[in-house]
Amino acid sequence: MEQGGGATIGVDIGGTRIRVGRRDGDGGFVAERTLTPPDATDGARAIVAMARAIATEGIARVGISAAGPLDFARGITNPLNLPGWHGFPLVGELARQLDARVFMDNDANCAALAEWREGAGRGAATLVYYTISTGVGSGVIIDGQVHHGSHDTEGGHQIVWPDGPACPCGSRGCLEAIISGTGLRARFGKPAEELDDPAIWEEVAKYMAIGIANTAALLCPEIVVIGGGVIARGEQLFGPLRRYAAEFTRLVPVPTIVPAGLGQDSGLIGALVLAETQRD
Repeated sequence: MEQGGGATIGVDIGGTRIRVGRRDGDGGFVAERTLTPPDATDGARAIVAMARAIATEGIARVGISAAGPLDFARGITNPLNLPGWHGFPLVGELARQLDARVFMDNDANCAALAEWREGAGRGAATLVYYTISTGVGSGVIIDGQVHHGSHDTEGGHQIVWPDGPACPCGSRGCLEAIISGTGLRARFGKPAEELDDPAIWEEVAKYMAIGIANTAALLCPEIVVIGGGVIARGEQLFGPLRRYAAEFTRLVPVPTIVPAGLGQDSGLIGALVLAETQRD
């Protein structure tokens, strides 16, 4: 979707690469990418150069998908995996250099937006997205808008096993401490992709289902979308996950549980959707 007076650009900032893109009018993207610079000033400069290269007519709106935590009020990045980006006023800097409206949200929220608009949860009135990868992130979409609450949602840090393993957040038994790639390696001594014991994935499904039951009781979403590398497990995960969710969810309908549909494009699509749908 192009806005009057210029293009709409999406920016997906990952720990390894930055992608900058726009829609091409044929259902795809025109995009450029570069390695993520360790210094935020260099990163902003690279984003501006790539944006101008693919939008020579000028830029009206920019959406940014970035790792958290974020200071939403001041448009500042503080990604845990990029120390050189801590405290950087990215929104203001890009707005100044590109003379555009700039919007930023965390990567899980942007992926949730992408899945709601164009992916597995298309059009749902209430959608909850969980990504299970190095950590566990979440995003909540209500009536087409990201729900932040007073700060932001952190579904990966709900406690589902009070006496469980310690989490870097300071609590014990968070979903992230139990079922993330980092948590699984700490508990079983192998990367998640090397864990073939069905009992382990049965346990992952059980704890994720507790999280989904909690989510259903609080938000009553029609659909829960699961993303991240774990979805490659297919029915080894989703079979017991749906079974446990049906067992644990009471009083409210069991949400539909589906794997994410957009893969590696979710961050870029989410950034574009953020820019296209954000209220000024």
